[in-house]
Amino acid sequence: MRIFLVMSFLVCSALSGFTEEPDKAEIRNCLLTMRNVEQTIAATDAIKKSAKSATPELRQRIERIKWEPPSNEHAQEIDKNFPQVATAIRRSGLTTRDYMLIRIAFLIDAYLVSSEKSSGSPADEDAVLPQNREFLNAHINQLKNLLQRMSFDNQ
Repeated sequence: MRIFLVMSFLVCSALSGFTEEPDKAEIRNCLLTMRNVEQTIAATDAIKKSAKSATPELRQRIERIKWEPPSNEHAQEIDKNFPQVATAIRRSGLTTRDYMLIRIAFLIDAYLVSSEKSSGSPADEDAVLPQNREFLNAHINQLKNLLQRMSFDNQ
């Protein structure tokens, strides 16, 4: 239940940050693969580790990073203000922008697909890419663990 509430909050807060349709379209069209999900989780783990070893002041700043919208400007701002976070992301094989995009696409799509499973009623067919729906359904038993690992709530 806690994961569902956290995911609801993350999805709602993420979607509320978007004012331009291109952001939503790019997120919706972000293709999820096990490789990019694992890279994103590896980056999240590295960011959490970096935050734990930082000074209390820096830890608080890292914990308050806003990860949306996934724009070039926002990614550059994170790279500039949090070089240790940017390094952690790059070591996982992603750019900061790709990390932000894949993370929010995964969180939203996983929430929608898991909601479909629990309610028994399908979400809007256009809400999730068919390939992402197939990917998430194929890994439905792993979703809870993947969602927990992708969240900063359980630091």
